[in-house]
Amino acid sequence: REPRTQEPLWQTELVALDADGAEVIRVATAFAPEVTPGQYVAVGELVASPWAMGDRSGVAYRAASLVPARAARAAS
Repeated sequence: REPRTQEPLWQTELVALDADGAEVIRVATAFAPEVTPGQYVAVGELVASPWAMGDRSGVAYRAASLVPARAARAAS
């Protein structure tokens, strides 16, 4: 849930690729994304928030939009 509004959040696992390899990241959105496994996507307004709790730490990702890449090109 979103801490301020208590609205539900959806998590989508994405594979982020760069020159060094790939990493699976979980991206939270305030809506149910309409994407399918293996599909290229366009992520809008991605925010990475570092966190730490005791011995554990990581990065939480949140996006304002998450749409199929083809749909993003058609909208622009």
